[in-house]
Amino acid sequence: PQVAWRVFRFLLPPDADLQQLVPRLEPSAYETIPGIGDVSPVPPVAAADGAPVWPVGRHIRDGRDTDIYGKDAFWPENPVRLLSSGRLHQFKLVEIGVPVSRYNPVSRTRQRLLDNASVTLEYASDGGVPKGQGVRRGSRLYQEANRRLQLLVANAGDVSAYDSSSGAQASGSGPSMAPAAGGTGYVIVIPSALKN
Repeated sequence: PQVAWRVFRFLLPPDADLQQLVPRLEPSAYETIPGIGDVSPVPPVAAADGAPVWPVGRHIRDGRDTDIYGKDAFWPENPVRLLSSGRLHQFKLVEIGVPVSRYNPVSRTRQRLLDNASVTLEYASDGGVPKGQGVRRGSRLYQEANRRLQLLVANAGDVSAYDSSSGAQASGSGPSMAPAAGGTGYVIVIPSALKN
């Protein structure tokens, strides 16, 4: 189904293990939209010799994925997706997708994301970026990375707190608590940008 998604980028604490990230959206994050209707399927991304090319392993009939359109459940079932994670010098970043609406093709009902919905990102500690990696604070490269982060991430105010080159770790004053070594931490984000 063609549902709109919002994509968010967040800066993570320097000890967050990028291989062990689990995003969650609270179960009560959606409300039902009154009325019923149809939500069109997403068209194929490619065509070969004029015929649509569908993803391998999908069961498509009349342009609709029968595994989705034949199920009496809201889609997407998992309402938050980890799209990517990586580093910009010593800074760790994550990109998360959140659908602003969901659709049940059997009951033909829709849900919309509430304005006060929050995303929780669980992560394991990897001990942080090794000392000596990254760029020196105050250098031109650091200033450019900082400028780019201000444009890229929703929590740009945490750049100095999450700068591993300074030896800083996450603290309770930011959007997360740092885990104990080998433990688990959480980042809870309630961006106003989640509003539809």
